[in-house]
Amino acid sequence: ELHFYLPDHDAGSAVIEPMCGEDATAYFAMAHSMEALGGLPKKGSCDNRAEQAFTEQNILDGAALVSYIILPMFFNEVILAATSPAAQDRLLRRPMAKPFKSKCLGNFLNSYVEMPLGVFFMVVWFLIVTAVLSVFWSIHYNEYYLPSFVLAGWVGRMTVYMISMATYLGTRRWSLAWVFYKISYEKTLKAHYVIGNVASIFMLVHGSMYMASFGPENLPEHQVTTAYLLLGCILVVFPFTINNFRVHYYFVFKVTHFIAPAITILGTFHILSLHVDGELGRGFWVALVWIASASLFWLGDFIYSRYDVLLRPTVVIGTPRLLPADGGPAHICVKLRKLRATLFPGAWMSVGCREAFSPLSHPFTAIVRKCGGLDREYAEVEFIFKVNEGRTWTQRLSNAIAKLSPKQPMKFFMTGPYGGGLGSLDPMKVIIFVVGGVGVTPAASLAPYLVKRGKDVYVIWSCRSASLIQHVAVEYFSNACHSYFDRLPDHRHIHYSGKGSEAHVFPPFVKTGRPDVAGVLQKAAKSAMSQDIFDLGVFVCGPNALVESTLMAADEFNADKTNAHIHVHAESFQM
Repeated sequence: ELHFYLPDHDAGSAVIEPMCGEDATAYFAMAHSMEALGGLPKKGSCDNRAEQAFTEQNILDGAALVSYIILPMFFNEVILAATSPAAQDRLLRRPMAKPFKSKCLGNFLNSYVEMPLGVFFMVVWFLIVTAVLSVFWSIHYNEYYLPSFVLAGWVGRMTVYMISMATYLGTRRWSLAWVFYKISYEKTLKAHYVIGNVASIFMLVHGSMYMASFGPENLPEHQVTTAYLLLGCILVVFPFTINNFRVHYYFVFKVTHFIAPAITILGTFHILSLHVDGELGRGFWVALVWIASASLFWLGDFIYSRYDVLLRPTVVIGTPRLLPADGGPAHICVKLRKLRATLFPGAWMSVGCREAFSPLSHPFTAIVRKCGGLDREYAEVEFIFKVNEGRTWTQRLSNAIAKLSPKQPMKFFMTGPYGGGLGSLDPMKVIIFVVGGVGVTPAASLAPYLVKRGKDVYVIWSCRSASLIQHVAVEYFSNACHSYFDRLPDHRHIHYSGKGSEAHVFPPFVKTGRPDVAGVLQKAAKSAMSQDIFDLGVFVCGPNALVESTLMAADEFNADKTNAHIHVHAESFQM
């Protein structure tokens, strides 16, 4: 009998009385510290049931850790060890499907359908684990808790996992996928969006159910405070993570997404608020580890990026250049030097500019001119941005450069690296770059480095901008490669595909029209096979049509049942 205890309870009889049936001791023991129960009569094995419930909760939290994190790492290593490179290419690295051409449908679905199959399988695994754990948590709450707690309770437990996994996959420098699964940041974003959306839905259901069941007036004040803050954050963040909003209002998404780390931090305090007399129930210990570790991921990522920006200053080399829209879009070229930094070719960097009122952007591929790292030397990169008209930061940057005064140099910020490089193609001895427009930056960054490593390198570049070809072609595909392509002209295929080619002066190796990608791949494969090389890597970066045609050409070659196999790594413009 607990009625004599009601006047002393902080929440009052409004919370206790609905819980009291024939015997409420079991629930009471689970929700309160042993000190609070001192001297109260207990029936049968109620207290033991509470201890059993706490043990089951920690076991389920531990099973989630194994299922969400350890098993995918194990599967990754087993697949890489047990399958051939050709099988890995077919089963893991190809996009799920062709992107949609419809603007509305494409913006909504393309970041999902362009997901590599390996990332898709990982997301499916996460969703299956979520469904299975949801069943077990539902059974657990039905066994130990009152009906009004069941749905809100098990959904809350699953929310902890989903928030944590979205965080582990969404951070840039400290990323679970990059460090353990060897999946690049840009590819991981696809999984981050899916799991983040699921986490948002779970959190909204959890909060709404608790508020509907008890109302804020019947819950302790510290729980209500963190709950309202969490609901407020998710209502701000969630709408702008939906693809159509994110693509069309990316400037809003960048601002609202700065609130996302607060969700993990508030989630940590929310679990801590579930204490009684300052003691957190044993059943929440592993859940606290889940959400607190996610907070540490965000905090570590935030602290690193701010340290990298503020204590490793960025210096502009020369004057930023505007390349005119002559046949294609306009472009911005800016060379930056970063002190005490270590980079690698093809690295992705986030960049911002004070004059363009731009916070740090999503990562761009930098042309790494100097890696740095030796004797505290500086690293030097060049960024090439396509100017997107409208209310974009590249348009604001273009306007700022046009008004540039020598007495007021521009201030840039840069942090990274956040992934990049060749990815799964690194072991290949033959690398073929198929790039379009500003997608040339990975090839310009990696080609000189790969030539020095003794690899056979091919470059196929189609571009509508005459000024961009004039800016890049000689410097990065001739001088930086120490005449490699001059000695092997069949390895360099640079084509101007814009209008009025007779009005522009190009280097003699630049051709007009579109390159024959399939023909170049066939010749490169034949040359490789003559040297007993049977695995070729194709790195494609550019518009969807270019990626699609390159995948088709590789599939046609692989279907001929020759001993050689072409592996394709595709970078996407769709974020």
